[in-house]
Amino acid sequence: MNFKYLISAGGALFLSLASCKKESESPKEELPELGTCVSVSPSGRLAMSGTNSFTYITPGGGEIYVDLEGTIVIKHNFYENFKLEFWGGIEDDSNPIISANHENLNGKHIKDRIGKNWSIIFPDGVKVTFTSAGKDQPVLSVSIYDGSEIHHFNATCHSLEYSSTSSPFVNELDALQPDGETSTFEFTDTGLTLWNIYIEDAVNKRVEKRQRLGELSRDNPNQVNDYYDDAKLDHT
Repeated sequence: MNFKYLISAGGALFLSLASCKKESESPKEELPELGTCVSVSPSGRLAMSGTNSFTYITPGGGEIYVDLEGTIVIKHNFYENFKLEFWGGIEDDSNPIISANHENLNGKHIKDRIGKNWSIIFPDGVKVTFTSAGKDQPVLSVSIYDGSEIHHFNATCHSLEYSSTSSPFVNELDALQPDGETSTFEFTDTGLTLWNIYIEDAVNKRVEKRQRLGELSRDNPNQVNDYYDDAKLDHT
């Protein structure tokens, strides 16, 4: 037996396997660059609803409708008549700009945004955050966080800039956006209650503040109880 041949062949096989291993390894994903206005295709639970609108269905049956030229609407299939709407915009015929600084519960204007950012947390833990430069300023971005599934919209140029079902950058991207005024909704034996639960104006600097905002009753679906005293609104 020719041992020199075996050594040579074994070395060639090792080099071949090493080469195949390198080629089969996927390139390491890099932190996405946001603010580029470069659009990507929606993935996972996110789907396009129109030219500049998208719908996201959460694992627990919630629905997030994002119209980058109009409104952000929250619904849930456990409560058919529930509708939380964030609306308002800057008049610009050539480029409609969403501000989403007004909050309606089933059509009733409950309050206006009190700071730069606004977040809503669903009962299943999904969070949607939209950022702005101020309480009456246009929305700059809208982000949906669902475990490792993340979707990020640039509202200024109406673009979906990042969409991943298994993002390794959950903490990094979330840290770029303080939650701001954060609310949630809870299902009760009689209906649904909307709460503010904390304010986070800087990352990891959260001030717990649970405050009831509004309430719905299944027995009286047309009634909306408003518990927030917003001095800017005529009806309060």
